[in-house]
Amino acid sequence: MTASAQTLRWKDFRPAGGRFHLARKTIAAAGSRLRHDHDFAELFWVNAGPGTHWINGRHLRLDGGDLIFIRPADVHDFGAYHGHPLTLTNVAFDRRELETLRRRYGRTVAIWPWCKGALPLRVRPDADTLSQMDQWAMSRAMRPHLLLDLHWLLLTVLRAAEHAPPPAANRTQPAPAWLNEALDRFWQPRHLANGVQGLADLAGRSPEHVSRTVRRHLGLTAVAWISQRRMAYAARELAMTQRPILEIAADCGLTDLSYFYHRFKSHFGQSPGSYRRRQQAVIRRGG
Repeated sequence: MTASAQTLRWKDFRPAGGRFHLARKTIAAAGSRLRHDHDFAELFWVNAGPGTHWINGRHLRLDGGDLIFIRPADVHDFGAYHGHPLTLTNVAFDRRELETLRRRYGRTVAIWPWCKGALPLRVRPDADTLSQMDQWAMSRAMRPHLLLDLHWLLLTVLRAAEHAPPPAANRTQPAPAWLNEALDRFWQPRHLANGVQGLADLAGRSPEHVSRTVRRHLGLTAVAWISQRRMAYAARELAMTQRPILEIAADCGLTDLSYFYHRFKSHFGQSPGSYRRRQQAVIRRGG
C-alpha cells in the first residue's frame, strides 16, 4: 500500500442486518487520487465507460462490460477518461464469504476469480449475463441485502469468469472483435484438438499473430488459455456423458492418456474417473 492510500473497513460499509454493500456511481472527474485498499472483498462491473482504473501502481483503461474482481489488498481508484463519465456497479462483502465460496467451488472452476497476481482478474461477460447482473442490482437495491442474494451473484460471476475470455490486465483498448468471436466459438473438438492452429483457423489469422494478440489482450499465452478450455470441456463431458475417457482426451488433442490424466488432476485435484464418479454419485445412488 502506498503512503497516500487509506484502508476501507467492512464495519463502516456493512448495512444493518445485511450481508453485502451495493452501490452504483457515475464518476465525471478525472480521479480523486484517494487510493485505497480494504479489509473486505469486492467486485464491480462497468455500466458505461470508458474510464480510468488506478490499480496497484498501474494506470489502466476500463470499458463498458468489464467485470473486475478486487482482492482486499488491491490499492485502487477510479476516474473519467478524456471527459467521458464512468458508471460502475460495486458489490462489497465480508472477505470470509470468499473463503466459504472457495472451499465449496474452488476445485470445480477453471478460473478462481480472486486469484493471486500483480493485478486483479478482468473478464467480459456476455450480454445476457451482464443484463442479469444489472437486473439483480436494481432489484436488490430495494430489498434487504440477504446472503442468498449475494451467493446468487457470486455464483453467476464464477460462471462468467470461467466462460468469458479475460482481457489482459494491462490492455489500453478492447480486444479485437475477431479475437473475441474466435474465443467464444472455441469449444468444438475439431478446434480444441488442433490447439493454437485451431484457434487461428477460427480467427482467420496466422498462429503467430493470434498468439501475440492473445497474450496482449488476455494476459496469458494462447497455449495456457487453450489448456483451460480443454479442461473445462473435459469436465463437462465427464459429468454429462458416459463417453470413454480416451475419447474425451482425444477431443482435447491429448492422445497421451497419462498426460491427459496428469493435466486434469493438476487442474481439478482429482483424476478424470474420480471426477466423473463424484459428479454422477447422486444419479448412481438414486438409480
